[in-house]
Amino acid sequence: YNEFVDKFKPKLTTDDCYTPKEIHDAVVKFVDKKVFNLNGHIAVRPFYPGGDYENFDYPENCIVLDNPPFSSLARIVDFYLERGIKFWLYAPHLTLFNYINRKGVTAVVASNNIIFENGATINIGFITNVWPKDEIFATEPLLSRYLSFVQRKAKKSKKKPVISFPDNVVSSALLGKVVDRGVRFSCPRSEAIVIRKLDTGKAIYGGGVIMSERMAAERIAAERMTAERMAAERMAAERMAAERYELSEREKGIVKQLGEQSEHGKIL
Repeated sequence: YNEFVDKFKPKLTTDDCYTPKEIHDAVVKFVDKKVFNLNGHIAVRPFYPGGDYENFDYPENCIVLDNPPFSSLARIVDFYLERGIKFWLYAPHLTLFNYINRKGVTAVVASNNIIFENGATINIGFITNVWPKDEIFATEPLLSRYLSFVQRKAKKSKKKPVISFPDNVVSSALLGKVVDRGVRFSCPRSEAIVIRKLDTGKAIYGGGVIMSERMAAERIAAERMTAERMAAERMAAERMAAERYELSEREKGIVKQLGEQSEHGKIL
């Protein structure tokens, strides 16, 4: 049934790469400050699901500042050039030069891997007819660094908060690291009650149990042992990856002498 229903769902392609707001705002700001003063102009976005850019109502003194469907980009550029409409459009980095044989079109090379809201990651640049100089292409490192910074900042701000449950509450998800490190931890049925959420309303994904104080203490001990083993594994991995030096024969002799002194009870 699910496979049947999926046939009728619209499939996401590179034409459905919804631009994150923070990225688009950064592009608009850059264009306004460094390329084309938007004061007195209206920035429009005719490309949206179900939109029709050809019949869009373009006001006077507008500039199209948007992420168009890449499969129709050549036709879109020609449409705007024929009508004298200003534009600054997102375009795939690898095919930027497909459009610069048109009079007045400049390829702006930024080479940024943008993570779009549908999950697609695409290396993008821009094509425009409002570039202030008569250049067929230009690299723009300032824009590239700016977008990279904005995207990193946005990713950090969207991180899920770390949730900590009381020691008496545990779920299978919380025990994953414990079992991964070979630590055994179990709880008698008589000292646990199955719950789905706390009285505060906080749900426990997959369900959990609330345990006695004794079992909470054992859980803490198990997690402490897990942490120690994880630390030991990290140290072992770091030693394995490190460049290794060997003792010389002279240094091995020193080690041997130190061992003999220790056997005779001398303080080293």
